[in-house]
Amino acid sequence: MPAYRDPQARPDITLWYGPFERRWSVLVALLVVGTFLLGAAIDAERSSFRGIACTRPGVCAVELGTDLIGSRVARTFDPDTIVAARSRRTTGKSARTQLVLVDQRGGEVVLAEGQVVSELLPRLEPFFASRSPATLAVRAPASVEDWMLSSFAALVAACAAAFAARSSVRAGARVRVEVLHGQGIVRWVEGRRTREVPIADIASVEIEHDGSRARSRARIRLMCRTGPDVALLEHFLPGGAHAEVAASLREALGIAPSSGGS
Repeated sequence: MPAYRDPQARPDITLWYGPFERRWSVLVALLVVGTFLLGAAIDAERSSFRGIACTRPGVCAVELGTDLIGSRVARTFDPDTIVAARSRRTTGKSARTQLVLVDQRGGEVVLAEGQVVSELLPRLEPFFASRSPATLAVRAPASVEDWMLSSFAALVAACAAAFAARSSVRAGARVRVEVLHGQGIVRWVEGRRTREVPIADIASVEIEHDGSRARSRARIRLMCRTGPDVALLEHFLPGGAHAEVAASLREALGIAPSSGGS
C-alpha cells in the first residue's frame, strides 16, 4: 500500500503594495496657488499705511508695513508741497475709500485705503491746510480688514502646502503584505496597526474604486465569507499598483479572478 503524503504546502509570500502614482500636476497647482496667495498677503502687508511723521521746516516720512513683518520708510517729501489732504472714492466693482495728499500741481499721492481713512483724515487735514502746526505724528490703527485678508491668504497657503505634503506622503507609502500559509493568515501593517485576516475566510480579492467619475483612485479589498470585508488601505490612491498586487494576491491564495472585474 502506498504511503500517505500530505499535499505540498504553499510557500509563504511577501508582497509590497506601493508606492503609488503621484499626481504632480495637482500638487504643483496647489503649491502655486498657496504661494501666490501668501505672496499677495505679504505684499498687502508691506503696502499697508503704518504712519506719517512731519516737521516744518523739514520733511514728511511715510511708513508702510505692519507689526507682523515690520515697517519701513517708503516715501519722503517736503510738507510745504502739499496743499490738502482729502478722501475720495474709487470707481469700479471693488470701490474703496482712499486717503490722498494733493500737491501744488494737483497731483495726488495715496496714503491709505479702507476704513482707517475716516479716522486719519481729521488728523491730517489741519496740518496741511493751515500750515501752522510745526510737527505732525499720526499712526494708523490696526486694520481688521487687512489682518483678515492676510490671515485668510496665509491659512489657504498653509492648507494647500499641508494637503500637497500629505498626498505626497501617502503616495510614497509601501505596505508589506504577507501571505502566511503556515499560520493561515494574510497580515499587513496599516498605519500603526497590524491587520490579520484568516486565509480560509477570504472569498475573493477585489479592486475597489472611489466614487469619482474618473475612477482613477482605488484600493484592494479582501472580500470575506463570514467577517466584514477589509481594505488593505484606509485611503483611495491612484496608480497601477492595485491591479498588479491584487493579481499576485489571488495567485498566492489560489483564488480565481472575479468574472465581473479586476
